[in-house]
Amino acid sequence: MKFAPIVPVKYLDRLVSLSDYHLVLSQWVSEPAYCDFYSKCWDRGDTLILDNGAYELNTSVPFEDLLQSYKRLGGTDVVVIPDTNEGNNLDLAESFSSCISAFRDINPGVEFMVVPHSLEEVKPLIQLGYADIIGLNKDFARTGRDKVIEKLIKMGVDKQFHLLGVYRNPVKEIADVLKFGDLIIGIDSSMPYRIAKNGRKLEEYRPYPEAINFYEDNLSEPILKHCISEFEWFIDYVGKIGKR
Repeated sequence: MKFAPIVPVKYLDRLVSLSDYHLVLSQWVSEPAYCDFYSKCWDRGDTLILDNGAYELNTSVPFEDLLQSYKRLGGTDVVVIPDTNEGNNLDLAESFSSCISAFRDINPGVEFMVVPHSLEEVKPLIQLGYADIIGLNKDFARTGRDKVIEKLIKMGVDKQFHLLGVYRNPVKEIADVLKFGDLIIGIDSSMPYRIAKNGRKLEEYRPYPEAINFYEDNLSEPILKHCISEFEWFIDYVGKIGKR
């Protein structure tokens, strides 16, 4: 398992470069510094997942915008297909089927991540025929994504998983999925940054930190070094657990 850090644009080089596994937010790819950074990550062989922006925007960016972000980056390894909290998630996923070939024209090996909003949506999403990875968002974390994965395995689901975001406690949420090993390919989150920028260790997630500001640029050098230290530890922690 690997960790994809999400941090303000100014700290991409200092913090995100510590990992070789990245979640790229489609709505930010139009920012030159953001796009240039992740294009270089793609060129050097890092794993890139292009996210659809649904968590931040409450619904995905339009199909054409997602494809445009993909083209600007030169391709990615994985694309998170559109999902929504404001309509029929299955209908949206089905309508995306017609766009698959446009992504594969750029990278024939691209994989697609589906994002169910309930257990009942998982099998219909898989039956669309293009689902390679299942993304489990933070809504499932409220009751424990480890329990959700156990249920899906019992249902006969044989896909790998990516954990979309951390709900509260990054260290515990990783420990909870230890038993699944390489079935979980990774997790992304801004939570480790939000905790560490307050001078805390990642286990010290209370009080719950404020939301990330992508234009934030006022960390002192000692705090930034603390963030680097915590990120290095967490990347190692996630990796070791994922391989046990």
